[in-house]
Amino acid sequence: MTAFPETKKLKRLRAVQIASMKRLRDFRALARAPALEEFVIQNAEHQRPDDFAPLLRCKTLKRAGFGFFKKADVARMTELCAAHRVDGKIYRYPQLRGDFDL
Repeated sequence: MTAFPETKKLKRLRAVQIASMKRLRDFRALARAPALEEFVIQNAEHQRPDDFAPLLRCKTLKRAGFGFFKKADVARMTELCAAHRVDGKIYRYPQLRGDFDL
């Protein structure tokens, strides 16, 4: 899978947590999720911080966790989260932090 599936009709999707998705680089569909509040990707060593820029434009996104560990990636992801006013945590194995009925 290289692109996240369409989410604009998923009105109850509030949280997404994924891990080690080597080929996934296209997160544009998540930007259209009408209720998404939290996103977490663990071990994002195959993605680049800028791959997540479309996701960070999601109007309902409040919190995000990104599994980067290289200093340059951590710095860039921190910069992107701040620019989009998303409460971002950047370390290798972030977890969901909201109160969700998963």
